[in-house]
Amino acid sequence: MSDHRAAVDTTPATPATEAPRASAADVRRILRTAEDVEVAAILALDPTVRDVEEAAVWAANRGDGLGRQPAGKAAAIVDILEADEEADEPPG
Repeated sequence: MSDHRAAVDTTPATPATEAPRASAADVRRILRTAEDVEVAAILALDPTVRDVEEAAVWAANRGDGLGRQPAGKAAAIVDILEADEEADEPPG
């Protein structure tokens, strides 16, 4: 007798709504930055692509007309971007 039972997939299911995690390439592409320290700081947050995109929109527009502050990881990414810009400004 042969066993006709179907194979069972035992891998854990991930929610369909879960956004993909951002890679270094994603961060560089979305934010147009190549500074390794900045990219590493952002990746340490374990953001999604959506988090990085939200931060990019906010940073590019400085919040003009967006109606709300970014929250969570997107807000932390904005903080990293703004800290980097402040460090690049000449003293005075």
